[in-house]
Amino acid sequence: MNAEVELKLKQYKEGFGESLTKTYTRNMSDEQIIEAVNTCLEKNMTYFETMVEKYGKWIVI
Repeated sequence: MNAEVELKLKQYKEGFGESLTKTYTRNMSDEQIIEAVNTCLEKNMTYFETMVEKYGKWIVI
């Protein structure tokens, strides 16, 4: 994990009061993590909320 990813994860935690756990990120590349956090911050939605928006309320993580 590079410094940019660590910074993005810190921004996510500061913005939403929760960390973006390894449950969500374990299969993601650094670029995917950065993109996901940017999307969350732009939409002011948690990662889970963005997944529900994208895939519907029956998403399984």
